[in-house]
Amino acid sequence: SKLFDKIAGTGVYSLEAWVAPANVSQEEAWIMAYAGGPENRNLLLSQSLYNYEAFNRSTVTEDNNGGSPALTTDDDAQLAQASLQHVVVTYSPIDGRRIYVNGAYSGDVDAAGGGLLNNWSEAYAVVLGNTTSNTNPWAGTMRMVAVHNSTLTPAQIEQNFDIGVGQKYF
Repeated sequence: SKLFDKIAGTGVYSLEAWVAPANVSQEEAWIMAYAGGPENRNLLLSQSLYNYEAFNRSTVTEDNNGGSPALTTDDDAQLAQASLQHVVVTYSPIDGRRIYVNGAYSGDVDAAGGGLLNNWSEAYAVVLGNTTSNTNPWAGTMRMVAVHNSTLTPAQIEQNFDIGVGQKYF
């Protein structure tokens, strides 16, 4: 409920992850979610082949299908690769969802747009690498996953990418 309280209080969030997909042949593979099951989710970052997908339940997306339609990276861009990548999903009621890979905005526009998060469920759990029912496993390595109760700016995303994962600067 701490995550729910933090995000519901602001109505915005950023999901930041350093991930290395094991392959680009997995589909509907859940990387990180705040969910109650395969169709019941507040937010979800998943991989399908060469694409990253972001689902978000809001007042402008489907309640019964866990935030559909997904915001998906362009097939031709093949942004999901079997290598260490910095993936960020931001959400705001004005801009909707945005996906950034390795510090750069994917350019994919959220057709659903923004909306309010007042239909989120605080009863859901944070899950990594699969659904709560173990039906959508993701193969790969996670080096870091964070949820921010703010929308990271493009400059902050680029800065976090440039610093890298596991680096310490004094």
